[in-house]
Amino acid sequence: MIVEKIEPINTKRRKISLDNGLVFALYNGEIHRFKIEEGKELLEDSYYEILQTILIKRAKERLAYLIKDGDYTEFQIQKKLKQGFYPEEAIEEALQFGRDYHYLDDWRYAQTFAEQKAGTMSRKLILMKLLEKGISKDMADRALSCLEDKEDSALERLIHKKNIDFSTITWKEKQKICAYFMRKGFAYEDILKKINDIESTEHLT
Repeated sequence: MIVEKIEPINTKRRKISLDNGLVFALYNGEIHRFKIEEGKELLEDSYYEILQTILIKRAKERLAYLIKDGDYTEFQIQKKLKQGFYPEEAIEEALQFGRDYHYLDDWRYAQTFAEQKAGTMSRKLILMKLLEKGISKDMADRALSCLEDKEDSALERLIHKKNIDFSTITWKEKQKICAYFMRKGFAYEDILKKINDIESTEHLT
Protein backbone atom coordinates (compact mmCIF):
# COMPACT_ATOMS: atom_id res chain seq x y z
CA MET A 1 0.00 0.00 0.00
CA ILE A 2 1.37 3.39 -1.03
CA VAL A 3 0.87 6.50 1.08
CA GLU A 4 -0.65 9.02 -1.32
CA LYS A 5 -1.22 11.98 1.02
CA ILE A 6 -0.52 13.12 4.56
CA GLU A 7 -2.67 16.14 5.37
CA PRO A 8 -2.81 18.13 8.62
CA ILE A 9 -6.06 17.97 10.61
CA ASN A 10 -4.68 20.19 13.36
CA THR A 11 -1.27 20.80 14.91
CA LYS A 12 -1.21 17.34 16.49
CA ARG A 13 -2.99 15.02 14.04
CA ARG A 14 -2.78 14.23 10.35
CA LYS A 15 -4.99 12.41 7.87
CA ILE A 16 -3.29 9.62 5.93
CA SER A 17 -4.67 8.49 2.56
CA LEU A 18 -3.52 5.25 0.95
CA ASP A 19 -3.73 4.30 -2.71
CA ASN A 20 -6.27 1.55 -1.95
CA GLY A 21 -8.80 4.09 -0.61
CA LEU A 22 -8.06 3.61 3.10
CA VAL A 23 -8.06 6.80 5.15
CA PHE A 24 -7.16 7.14 8.83
CA ALA A 25 -5.74 9.68 11.25
CA LEU A 26 -2.71 9.46 13.54
CA TYR A 27 -0.83 11.78 15.84
CA ASN A 28 2.45 13.21 14.59
CA GLY A 29 4.50 11.02 16.94
CA GLU A 30 2.73 7.87 15.69
CA ILE A 31 3.41 8.82 12.08
CA HIS A 32 7.07 9.24 12.94
CA ARG A 33 7.16 5.96 14.90
CA PHE A 34 5.75 3.94 11.98
CA LYS A 35 7.91 5.88 9.50
CA ILE A 36 4.94 6.85 7.34
CA GLU A 37 5.90 9.14 4.46
CA GLU A 38 4.17 10.35 1.32
CA GLY A 39 5.06 8.25 -1.70
CA LYS A 40 6.44 5.44 0.44
CA GLU A 41 4.98 1.99 1.00
CA LEU A 42 3.09 1.13 4.16
CA LEU A 43 3.36 -2.62 4.72
CA GLU A 44 0.16 -4.53 5.46
CA ASP A 45 1.68 -5.79 8.72
CA SER A 46 2.32 -2.21 9.80
CA TYR A 47 -1.20 -1.12 8.91
CA TYR A 48 -2.64 -4.10 10.78
CA GLU A 49 -0.61 -3.17 13.85
CA ILE A 50 -1.83 0.44 13.62
CA LEU A 51 -5.41 -0.77 13.25
CA GLN A 52 -5.28 -3.22 16.16
CA THR A 53 -3.19 -1.27 18.65
CA ILE A 54 -4.29 2.31 17.93
CA LEU A 55 -7.32 2.87 15.72
CA ILE A 56 -9.74 0.28 17.13
CA LYS A 57 -8.86 1.18 20.71
CA ARG A 58 -9.23 4.89 19.95
CA ALA A 59 -12.59 4.37 18.18
CA LYS A 60 -13.97 2.57 21.24
CA GLU A 61 -12.71 5.36 23.49
CA ARG A 62 -14.36 7.93 21.24
CA LEU A 63 -17.66 6.05 21.46
CA ALA A 64 -17.42 5.88 25.26
CA TYR A 65 -16.72 9.61 25.38
CA LEU A 66 -19.69 10.48 23.15
CA ILE A 67 -22.27 8.47 25.09
CA LYS A 68 -21.35 10.18 28.35
CA ASP A 69 -23.60 13.06 27.29
CA GLY A 70 -26.56 10.92 26.21
CA ASP A 71 -27.80 8.10 24.00
CA TYR A 72 -26.83 7.79 20.36
CA THR A 73 -28.05 5.55 17.57
CA GLU A 74 -25.60 3.33 15.70
CA PHE A 75 -26.01 5.59 12.67
CA GLN A 76 -25.04 8.67 14.67
CA ILE A 77 -21.97 6.99 16.16
CA GLN A 78 -20.93 5.69 12.76
CA LYS A 79 -21.23 9.20 11.32
CA LYS A 80 -19.16 10.69 14.16
CA LEU A 81 -16.41 8.10 13.73
CA LYS A 82 -16.29 8.59 9.97
CA GLN A 83 -15.87 12.31 10.57
CA GLY A 84 -12.89 11.42 12.78
CA PHE A 85 -11.29 9.47 9.88
CA TYR A 86 -11.61 6.03 11.46
CA PRO A 87 -11.50 3.17 8.90
CA GLU A 88 -14.47 0.83 8.51
CA GLU A 89 -12.83 -1.99 10.47
CA ALA A 90 -12.32 0.27 13.49
CA ILE A 91 -15.87 1.64 13.23
CA GLU A 92 -17.42 -1.83 13.11
CA GLU A 93 -15.35 -2.99 16.07
CA ALA A 94 -16.46 0.08 18.04
CA LEU A 95 -20.12 -0.49 17.12
CA GLN A 96 -19.92 -4.13 18.18
CA PHE A 97 -18.28 -3.05 21.43
CA GLY A 98 -21.20 -0.65 21.96
CA ARG A 99 -23.74 -3.40 21.29
CA ASP A 100 -22.01 -5.95 23.52
CA TYR A 101 -21.97 -3.60 26.50
CA HIS A 102 -25.45 -2.16 25.74
CA TYR A 103 -24.07 1.31 25.16
CA LEU A 104 -25.84 1.20 21.81
CA ASP A 105 -29.40 -0.07 21.47
CA ASP A 106 -31.43 1.41 18.63
CA TRP A 107 -34.69 -0.16 19.88
CA ARG A 108 -34.21 1.34 23.33
CA TYR A 109 -33.34 4.68 21.74
CA ALA A 110 -36.46 4.64 19.54
CA GLN A 111 -38.78 3.78 22.44
CA THR A 112 -37.29 6.38 24.76
CA PHE A 113 -37.27 9.12 22.13
CA ALA A 114 -40.88 8.43 21.11
CA GLU A 115 -42.09 8.47 24.73
CA GLN A 116 -40.20 11.66 25.57
CA LYS A 117 -41.44 13.54 22.51
CA ALA A 118 -45.02 12.25 22.55
CA GLY A 119 -46.20 15.22 24.59
CA THR A 120 -44.66 17.87 22.36
CA MET A 121 -44.54 16.50 18.80
CA SER A 122 -46.92 14.79 16.41
CA ARG A 123 -46.48 11.14 15.52
CA LYS A 124 -45.47 12.18 12.00
CA LEU A 125 -42.74 14.51 13.25
CA ILE A 126 -41.41 11.95 15.75
CA LEU A 127 -41.22 9.39 12.93
CA MET A 128 -39.30 11.84 10.74
CA LYS A 129 -36.84 12.62 13.55
CA LEU A 130 -36.23 8.91 14.22
CA LEU A 131 -35.59 8.22 10.54
CA GLU A 132 -33.11 11.12 10.46
CA LYS A 133 -31.26 9.50 13.36
CA GLY A 134 -30.89 6.27 11.40
CA ILE A 135 -33.71 4.28 13.01
CA SER A 136 -35.34 1.92 10.50
CA LYS A 137 -38.93 2.63 9.39
CA ASP A 138 -40.12 -0.68 10.84
CA MET A 139 -38.51 -0.04 14.22
CA ALA A 140 -39.77 3.54 14.34
CA ASP A 141 -43.33 2.42 13.52
CA ARG A 142 -43.21 -0.16 16.32
CA ALA A 143 -41.97 2.44 18.79
CA LEU A 144 -44.80 4.77 17.77
CA SER A 145 -47.53 2.15 17.75
CA CYS A 146 -48.79 3.04 21.24
CA LEU A 147 -48.66 6.82 20.91
CA GLU A 148 -51.98 7.62 19.20
CA ASP A 149 -53.76 8.62 22.43
CA LYS A 150 -50.72 10.57 23.63
CA GLU A 151 -50.59 12.48 20.34
CA ASP A 152 -54.21 13.56 20.71
CA SER A 153 -53.50 14.74 24.26
CA ALA A 154 -50.34 16.55 23.10
CA LEU A 155 -52.24 18.46 20.43
CA GLU A 156 -54.94 19.51 22.88
CA ARG A 157 -52.39 20.62 25.45
CA LEU A 158 -50.42 22.63 22.89
CA ILE A 159 -53.57 24.36 21.64
CA HIS A 160 -54.60 25.23 25.19
CA LYS A 161 -51.14 26.69 25.81
CA LYS A 162 -51.88 29.24 23.08
CA ASN A 163 -54.62 30.59 25.40
CA ILE A 164 -56.91 31.52 22.51
CA ASP A 165 -60.57 32.46 22.83
CA PHE A 166 -61.89 30.64 19.77
CA SER A 167 -65.29 32.30 20.07
CA THR A 168 -63.78 35.64 19.06
CA ILE A 169 -61.36 34.73 16.25
CA THR A 170 -62.06 34.83 12.53
CA TRP A 171 -61.88 31.90 10.11
CA LYS A 172 -58.67 33.36 8.67
CA GLU A 173 -57.09 33.49 12.15
CA LYS A 174 -58.18 29.90 12.74
CA GLN A 175 -56.44 28.88 9.50
CA LYS A 176 -53.23 30.56 10.70
CA ILE A 177 -53.41 28.54 13.90
CA CYS A 178 -53.91 25.36 11.86
CA ALA A 179 -50.89 26.24 9.72
CA TYR A 180 -48.80 26.73 12.86
CA PHE A 181 -49.63 23.27 14.19
CA MET A 182 -49.22 21.67 10.76
CA ARG A 183 -45.62 22.92 10.87
CA LYS A 184 -45.34 21.00 14.16
CA GLY A 185 -46.26 17.86 12.23
CA PHE A 186 -49.96 17.49 13.09
CA ALA A 187 -52.51 16.68 10.38
CA TYR A 188 -54.86 19.48 9.30
CA GLU A 189 -57.99 17.37 9.90
CA ASP A 190 -56.87 16.50 13.44
CA ILE A 191 -56.06 20.13 14.26
CA LEU A 192 -59.38 21.45 12.96
CA LYS A 193 -61.33 18.72 14.76
CA LYS A 194 -59.55 19.46 18.05
CA ILE A 195 -60.14 23.22 17.67
CA ASN A 196 -63.83 22.61 16.95
CA ASP A 197 -64.07 20.30 19.98
CA ILE A 198 -62.46 22.94 22.21
CA GLU A 199 -64.68 25.63 20.69
CA SER A 200 -67.81 23.54 21.38
CA THR A 201 -66.71 23.00 24.97
CA GLU A 202 -66.13 26.74 25.44
CA HIS A 203 -69.65 27.49 24.22
CA LEU A 204 -71.05 25.11 26.84
CA THR A 205 -69.21 26.78 29.76
